[in-house]
Amino acid sequence: MIPGTQQAFVNFEKQDQCRMAKDFARNVLFKSQYALYVEYCYPKEMRAIRNEEFFDRRAQERKKNQQNQQQI
Repeated sequence: MIPGTQQAFVNFEKQDQCRMAKDFARNVLFKSQYALYVEYCYPKEMRAIRNEEFFDRRAQERKKNQQNQQQI
């Protein structure tokens, strides 16, 4: 659980288990009030690569913005 929110992270050992949970969660309420939502079903290694790419893109955007501000 993420403190102060109604969110939690769940890790599955196998990608198939995650996909089954994703299919199951489409029309399910947890404790009769919280919708279940499964966002990603990527292996841990794939998530690490995706995170690196995301942070690299953000760093490039920041650098580009700084260069544009210096030109102004």
